[in-house]
Amino acid sequence: MSAADRERAAAAAQVVEFIRKKKLTLDDLIDVGGAELKSPDPKRAEKARRVSTCWELMARVNLKYRNLEQSEQSARPIPALGA
Repeated sequence: MSAADRERAAAAAQVVEFIRKKKLTLDDLIDVGGAELKSPDPKRAEKARRVSTCWELMARVNLKYRNLEQSEQSARPIPALGA
């Protein structure tokens, strides 16, 4: 495993931990958009804030969604809420 692979794996682990801690799923990162930040429903607005923060973290650690998906397919899947 090269140094770049190890960096990518560490970044993916950090993002996956954030996703689990904030009770998100990979689908949430795609399905929840910025328009929901202004939702009158406080739960939807909070979820949109968590998704936005996750995308910011991914940008900060230079991790693409594709790499996150691939790392999760090779590891264990992120469970859906209620599962």
